[in-house]
Amino acid sequence: MKKFLLVALVAATSISIANNPHGEKDPFEVRFITDNTRQPNEAIQRELRASDTWQDFLETNGTWYVKFGEETRLPHNAFGKPIPVAGSGLESQAWDFISNKLVDFDLPLDELELVSARQGARMNYVDFRQIHEGLPVLFSNLKVRVTENAQVVGFMADLYDVELNLTPSISESAASIAATSGITTEIEAVEIIPGLKILPVPEYFEAKFKLVYEVMVASRDNESVPAHYRTYVDAHSGEVLSRTNEVAHCGHDHSEPPLPGGPEATVTADVHEQNPFIPVVNNPLPNLMIQQGGNTFYTDNNGYASGLAAGNATVSLEGYWSTVVTNNATPSFTTTINSGPTAVSFNGNASVEERSAYFHVNIVHDYMKTKFPTFTGLDFSLPTNVDLTSGSCNAFYNGSSINFYAEGAGCTSYASVGDVVYHEYGHGINDFYYQSIGNFWQNGAMGEGYSDIWALGITNNPILGEGTSTADPTNFIRRYDIDPQVYPDDISGGVHQDGEIIAGAWWDLGQIWGDLQQMMDLFAATYDAGITGPNGTEGDVYVDILIEALTLDDAPINGGDGDITNGTPNDIDIITAFDIHGITLLSNATLLHTPIEFAESEDLDIDVTITLVYPWGLEQASLYHRLNDETVWTEVELVNTAGNNYSATIPAQPNGNIIAYFVALENLNGVLAGVQPLASHLDPYPNLPNYVMVGYDVVHWQDFDTEQDPGWIEGNVPGDNASTGIWTIDVPIPSYSDDGLIVQTDEDYTPGSGNIACALTGNASSPTEGIGVQDVDDGKTTLISPVFDLTQYENPGVTYQRYYTNNPPTGANPGADWWQVEVTADGNNWVYLENNLTSDRSWRRMAFRVADYVPITSTFQMRFVASDSIRPGQNLDGGSLIEAAMDELYFYEEAEEIGVQELDGIASLVVYPNPVSNDLIIKAALTDAIDATVRVMDMSGREVITGKQVNLPGGTSTIWIDVRDLEAGNYLMLMTDDVSVLQRKFTVVR
Repeated sequence: MKKFLLVALVAATSISIANNPHGEKDPFEVRFITDNTRQPNEAIQRELRASDTWQDFLETNGTWYVKFGEETRLPHNAFGKPIPVAGSGLESQAWDFISNKLVDFDLPLDELELVSARQGARMNYVDFRQIHEGLPVLFSNLKVRVTENAQVVGFMADLYDVELNLTPSISESAASIAATSGITTEIEAVEIIPGLKILPVPEYFEAKFKLVYEVMVASRDNESVPAHYRTYVDAHSGEVLSRTNEVAHCGHDHSEPPLPGGPEATVTADVHEQNPFIPVVNNPLPNLMIQQGGNTFYTDNNGYASGLAAGNATVSLEGYWSTVVTNNATPSFTTTINSGPTAVSFNGNASVEERSAYFHVNIVHDYMKTKFPTFTGLDFSLPTNVDLTSGSCNAFYNGSSINFYAEGAGCTSYASVGDVVYHEYGHGINDFYYQSIGNFWQNGAMGEGYSDIWALGITNNPILGEGTSTADPTNFIRRYDIDPQVYPDDISGGVHQDGEIIAGAWWDLGQIWGDLQQMMDLFAATYDAGITGPNGTEGDVYVDILIEALTLDDAPINGGDGDITNGTPNDIDIITAFDIHGITLLSNATLLHTPIEFAESEDLDIDVTITLVYPWGLEQASLYHRLNDETVWTEVELVNTAGNNYSATIPAQPNGNIIAYFVALENLNGVLAGVQPLASHLDPYPNLPNYVMVGYDVVHWQDFDTEQDPGWIEGNVPGDNASTGIWTIDVPIPSYSDDGLIVQTDEDYTPGSGNIACALTGNASSPTEGIGVQDVDDGKTTLISPVFDLTQYENPGVTYQRYYTNNPPTGANPGADWWQVEVTADGNNWVYLENNLTSDRSWRRMAFRVADYVPITSTFQMRFVASDSIRPGQNLDGGSLIEAAMDELYFYEEAEEIGVQELDGIASLVVYPNPVSNDLIIKAALTDAIDATVRVMDMSGREVITGKQVNLPGGTSTIWIDVRDLEAGNYLMLMTDDVSVLQRKFTVVR
């Protein structure tokens, strides 16, 4: 079998014609990351930021920001206040940081292997990879950013706790056959890369580990465009897990300097300086090889060569940086060198396409050297294939050459279009520079975008590929001054379109600065970090690039101080440019707000504390509110009042109304982030927002602790078919994911109850049992309330607390199953309150007015349904991890105007249950901390429960008053401070 040598591998690339400006997906590509539009899960990020490990890191090291890897539970990218490290070299400095600052993260330190320790243009980097039992863990890394004065300003940790059977079940030959499955183009070669590897495949909040063979498959399509597919084949099942188009690289070097003295020659040619629709211009051909008498000479940048002898010489379209080839031959001719200066023209001995291609390769090589002056990886003569006849309307870089089709099918020869040449050469820059730092380019979209930027940096023109259509000189391939591509809205899976997102960010930064070369200097500096990722991780990769740009912008060479926490010289501009394309750090934002549950009929002030990495990425902080069963949100700007504090007001509503609200940040694109409560803005399937009961008193309650009506039906409902996780009323026993995150709740909701009971979907026998032992399986389970007579009320309202997850960490088929709540006025016709796929692993409160959904009758009921769908043929037949719970079902009536709200610091106060027999609960929402006295008086004014001193912090507080010794009758609860009083009426029943 034919094999091929793989010296280095890069993303295969081509550039597409104007009628497909964004390019096409590779039909044979297989991605092991299927969700390429994913954004950080705010709930998981918040949990991980609140973990003891991260909080201890902050306490020790000061202000740092972090984006966690949701599969690894480790900081994917952390950056912040500089941390001094000790050591005589970069590697020892990195180990000092790892050993002393990251010890609590429980990293697999014994599995780390050094990749490189290097000095970049503005920052130093130390990179490690993970080797588990002798096998490389693909896409693993530990990167440490170290400043020139030995301070760590950032690190990335994509490391894994690997558990895997390392004995393959299929042979190498079987893997070779499997690697070609589905490829319909001509297969030219197949090669097994020696050594098994471990591939972490991200699933929902965890990584599944696959033992894989790495197989290279070379093919060629019907236009002779080569493809070399790096393929990962499951060594147990034979499944193709990943197939990415990559190619081989080789080259040769011509580096002899010209000899001084003697006759001299200047070689020129007419070339297309931009594209075929602009007349040719005579230009010198630099770095061009001239051979004479066994000696080799090269022209300088002016096309001038000295040291020649009088007589014949051979001039070839080959030089230091480019060798032009057409039909397997390099254009050359023999000319006579005079004893004095000789003018030599290549016009009659090479086509304008050949001459133009050579000319432009020299331009892009020399431009690249202005950004990477010490980089020598591309200082060789790159084969430049022109006028390929096997296809048309394309150009490509295959790792060993750049290639241009001949004019045809309505397209010009792309060899005559300067920025197309620059783009294809840009792929070589990506490839060879990453090799030089011990890395290799992985992300195809980033590769296309970065190659475009090399072209735009030379032309200073946002339009790329103008002049590629024979019919329309204004046609183009891509442009960056209109219709910006935005993440995640415009992610398509096609590397060209997805690459426009990151390229557009860099282009817009150059426009904001009014200095494209300033942008190009920062752009080129990001190469030193070696940022990349598999196809499908564009969201993570692009944010990593943003963080790197900000970090490098803060380098002392650029006027920064190396402390990103106090800003960087150009952070506003960088954040703005990237935000135009949906690349933002707002996911790191923290919004602190104490939800308001009850209010009087007066203006309602909503106060929020917002902490941001870079507030300049924030277009607006907003409050969204609506009333009762309205469906349209009213947006009100949260106004900055001082420091990190923001406030907005909801207008006063009459008693008997329910206000729903949430708060959110809006980036410069209008995209919401940092939403609280989480996901309450979604459409469809929003999470529950906050609810405020305006002027309501509690009249009846069910908390499954001391007050429980008979008649609850727990899962034995016709039509129910779940095999486990049946509704029951019990003390909850928690369950946990493999990494310790809670799945089933570990406590009921009732404050201060001591975790007595709630309704829940099944209990395992202990918290150590498996995560799915008593989750809902194989169908649905229903909880039905007793029948309630509501006819005694004018405007009843209802609240309940619910806990529901269909997407816990490590759970299969996330987000596919329903949480449903329905109400009925007659026992037959049911109306949805909730019909939702969005879960929240926390207690969430729902509130509604009964009359907004069903008539007020004596036969009101509710039912709560949790389901696990059966979808044959899907993973586990569609089965998911489902847990639900419900607690504190409360009934309210519109309140009478009793007492006057005078007590400063109290936004609202309710007493319940009312009537009451055992414990009276006082729930207060406070704007400020207060010291007060609580007493109970009978209707004659006699104090029957003496004053109780309470010290209440800001937020929501709950006070319990034992009224068991009181006789049946009406009473007043009074809360007083030194100057004010607040009172509520309640009834004791026996």
